[in-house]
Amino acid sequence: AGIRLFADRARALRPGFRPGRTEAEAVREIVRLVDGMPLAIELAAGRIRVMDAPAILDRMRSRFRLLTGGRDSRHETLADTLAGSFESLPGREQAAWAEASVFEGGFTLEAAEAVLDPGAARDTRWVVDALGALVDRSLLRVLPPGREGGEPRFGMYLTLQEYARTKLSAEAAAAAERRHGTWYARRGTEAALEDLARAGTPDAVARLGADRDNLLAACRRAVDRGDAEIAGATYRALWEVVRFQGPYDAVVSLGREVLGIASATGPLRARLLLLLGEGEVLLGAHAAAREHLTSALALARDAGDVRTEGRVLCELGRIHHQGGRPEEAVEVATRALALVREAGDRRAEAAALNLLGMTLHLLGRVEEARARHRAALDLAHEEGDRRTEAAALTNLGILHQTEGRPEDAATSFEAALDIHREMGNLRAEGIVRVNLGSLRADQGRGAEARQHLGAALAIARRLGARRSEGIALAILGSLLTDEEPGEEARACLEAALAITREVHDRSSEGAALGDLARLHHETGDLVEARALFEASLAVAREVGIRRSEGYVLVGLARVLFEQGERSAAWEAVRIAEAILREIDAPMEVAKAVCVRGEFAGRDGDPAAAREALGEARALAARAGCGPGSEILRMVDRVESALEAPREGPSAEPTTPGN
Repeated sequence: AGIRLFADRARALRPGFRPGRTEAEAVREIVRLVDGMPLAIELAAGRIRVMDAPAILDRMRSRFRLLTGGRDSRHETLADTLAGSFESLPGREQAAWAEASVFEGGFTLEAAEAVLDPGAARDTRWVVDALGALVDRSLLRVLPPGREGGEPRFGMYLTLQEYARTKLSAEAAAAAERRHGTWYARRGTEAALEDLARAGTPDAVARLGADRDNLLAACRRAVDRGDAEIAGATYRALWEVVRFQGPYDAVVSLGREVLGIASATGPLRARLLLLLGEGEVLLGAHAAAREHLTSALALARDAGDVRTEGRVLCELGRIHHQGGRPEEAVEVATRALALVREAGDRRAEAAALNLLGMTLHLLGRVEEARARHRAALDLAHEEGDRRTEAAALTNLGILHQTEGRPEDAATSFEAALDIHREMGNLRAEGIVRVNLGSLRADQGRGAEARQHLGAALAIARRLGARRSEGIALAILGSLLTDEEPGEEARACLEAALAITREVHDRSSEGAALGDLARLHHETGDLVEARALFEASLAVAREVGIRRSEGYVLVGLARVLFEQGERSAAWEAVRIAEAILREIDAPMEVAKAVCVRGEFAGRDGDPAAAREALGEARALAARAGCGPGSEILRMVDRVESALEAPREGPSAEPTTPGN
């Protein structure tokens, strides 16, 4: 394999390279001499343009101090190889290799011309020749093209980078790092970020993403030397990548360090506080986010920065939304909407409309929610804002799902997923997959649901998006409860409950409690099921989410019936059905109707049971529910109640399975 590597690299530099017997033996000995290390083989082959293989071997033998059997022999050999390569370079190529070590994750020719020091003449034409020579010698490599396209990028193996770094004096390293920071800070200026937002194309985002490691390095170095301007600008550019691709934790920690060297006042601090708060919301650290966003709000107001004030309010509204305070969320999002409209910030306007729509939906104000999401979709389309367009499509898909229109929901979700993949928005891809998993679980399409939920969980864990992880676990646990209630379902639901509490997501906490209650009911633990349903009901009523209240009452009604409290059970299902019909949630209405029909059958009223059965079947068919869906299992229970001997209102309580 080492011989093939040498030959391939040699042919790239000297087309037609075909070693004869002597040269082939020399190549074999070169490979043996460097102990088969691919990097050292490439470096040796890089000299084939100026000497043949036997000459390369002679040079190597004269320089290497080989150790036999010592644990450091590989490192000793490689160090000698690198030293020989460095010393064979002309002065400018030595300087170029050493200074290129300040780059992380690759760089473009344009970046090299800005960062590599051309000397007093300020002539950068030499950079092209120097980079070409370093590529020829395998000291630099041309990176394979990424999705961003554009001009070629150069990279360096880590071992080469570490060696080259030792050839920079402290003074030269500091100067190169300052030039590096100044270059990448250009990506985080107000004008550059506006251009990125206006472009809104996958290629523009991918080009910025390709410099993620350089932005991170420039920001850390600027923090270390106390350079707030470069630290702030590179952090803002870095966040444009991290917001969608994660991971959040380390970059939020870096943001706190940047904030520590920023001025106590001024627009930069307000914008850094906003980004830091946004990151903490994604991590579920609501207390820290609220503190930073409140400080940003005060600074923006003092500066008369209406645009930043509106964006900060939008994030504060998101905290209210996730924290189970929908009324406050609507109030704050409405104020945010007015401010961003005043500032002419149409992208932020679309985001505020989406937030308003989500919160109004939680409150059961479906038509108002639909109007906001459609307005957001239209505005995003006009602005060419693909990310916000996809968010609006996702939210409209959720509306379609709760209205029992699964095909419309799937169409919206799939369209959103395509956009997020195109844009490289990993975080939003995970959110859409959660919703697709929920939809397919509702339809009884378990294999598809598990596929989407598994992908969503992997994304959430990679990004550190704890809230999304908790929601995906809850839906997966509910699906497992439908298929095979047991320890795996319990583990998912208990983990989901712990996460929702950790991130203070009250609405999701209430849902997880309800799902866990249903699992206990399915496994015959009526006492624990009732306690959990009652806890879930308390959360739903506290946060004012009527759909959740209706759903939980349906589950509680079944438990009450099983415990012999039939009057309370009938009252619970009556209230649940009224709530769910009022807010137009047909999927949940179907479940309430099934429970009503089950009660009627078991209480000896077959006519009422059959009437309920017919309506439930119609709603299930409209929603595209398959045999494995929760609704059709509930339909089966109604049919069983009709076939079973009459219990009558005074019958003894039964247990599941009787």
